Amino acid sequence: MKVFVFNRLKEDLEVLSKKILSERPDFVVGITGARDISHFKSWAINQFNEKKVLQNGEQHLDLHIPENPVFLVSSEADNTFSNYAAYKIANLIKENKLDTKMVFAHVKNKDMNEFLDYLAELE
Repeated sequence: MKVFVFNRLKEDLEVLSKKILSERPDFVVGITGARDISHFKSWAINQFNEKKVLQNGEQHLDLHIPENPVFLVSSEADNTFSNYAAYKIANLIKENKLDTKMVFAHVKNKDMNEFLDYLAELE
């Protein structure tokens, strides 16, 4: 498993996109903190604050939910930094017809070890 940590959104997305295109991983897993409960996102929306992520992009893009998810699956969407990244990566995967699956989860600190164990089973 390789880890890529975002620092500057647009610049880092460009670097990660090149890695995805060259390495064609089975999964790209986005992780951010959770406020209330840990959960998987079922889609990303074409919205970042008050603007669209992609001007002519689809309204939303489905994200992959792994089999037997360890956390609940949320169909609620947000327009935050993490949604922007998930949408851009899901769009990259779709446009390039990759077999890569985009997974995104909000994980509480107390659940991180359980989540990492779960990810190890996906490999």
